[in-house]
Amino acid sequence: MKTAGTVADARSHNSKKAILDMGAKYEVQSMWNKKWGHPELNSVTGFHIGHKEVKTNADFWVMIDFDKLTEVTQVLLKKRADYFKHSDWKLTNRVIHKIKIEYNDGENWVQYKDGAHIATGQTKLDEAEKVREINLIPFNATKVKVHFPRSERNNQWCDGRIDLLVTGAEGQNSLAETKDPSAAKKALGEVGATSLSSSSWKKNTAVYEGAGNVKLNSVNSFHNEESEFSKDFWIVVDFPKTDFYEVTSLIMKKRIFSGTDEKTIDGVTVEYYDGKDWVSYMNGDVMKLGQLPADDSDVERTISFEPSFTAQKVRVTIPRK
Repeated sequence: MKTAGTVADARSHNSKKAILDMGAKYEVQSMWNKKWGHPELNSVTGFHIGHKEVKTNADFWVMIDFDKLTEVTQVLLKKRADYFKHSDWKLTNRVIHKIKIEYNDGENWVQYKDGAHIATGQTKLDEAEKVREINLIPFNATKVKVHFPRSERNNQWCDGRIDLLVTGAEGQNSLAETKDPSAAKKALGEVGATSLSSSSWKKNTAVYEGAGNVKLNSVNSFHNEESEFSKDFWIVVDFPKTDFYEVTSLIMKKRIFSGTDEKTIDGVTVEYYDGKDWVSYMNGDVMKLGQLPADDSDVERTISFEPSFTAQKVRVTIPRK
């Protein structure tokens, strides 16, 4: 399993913030008052939902206007800075769990990912200047409206600071072209993620000791318990410090030992934890791994996640049938 860290690691140096760098205009659905009507990342107060919407538990949106087609690659989100000047306030507990995006492609309004809710990664522990970088499949737009659904906030209040990362006019500096594959890292081998499996072999002989080690460089590898042979098997990979990582692919190798050469894993299902809910990737469909009986222990079989996703944890299930 690979993580790309953040797109910021590999994006083009020409990337700019839409509001702060390019002077894009913005509009907010409502505001508490003029003081809280400034969504810029360097604002102290930021945006703040209006009185009426608070009372009615309404959704809220911020719209950013470029005036011309511009490639959009990320949403940047922070809490409002004045939270932290008032130690007696409990405002820091406010969290925006997910957002929804729509954009104007020059002719029509389009629902990004068919209106899917996208995890922000924000937590109660985020400090004021903690920037949550929400990676997007790049799209070209003249306007972008970021929605903050009430169901995806932990209370009726909605406030913070926001910007979009863009790469200029349509067709310039495409993220797909500038993203450096070498920036990707193995979650367990390089990032320091931990793992948990549904079971492990409990015959404590020298041969099988450590048969819960799922890393690619493990000798014994993962191995289910004998009482679990007829059941599905799963592995959860937990990223360190509850951070969010972009997950781009799954890598698996065979364990070669006497009598195991012909064993293959035909396919897997994947779920990921987005900070609030467990989400079934591709609606829980089994993705074929492509392992063959002839594969030796060094053959890596890869499933690429297109689109990629951002998660705190990932559960890979190997169905029994």
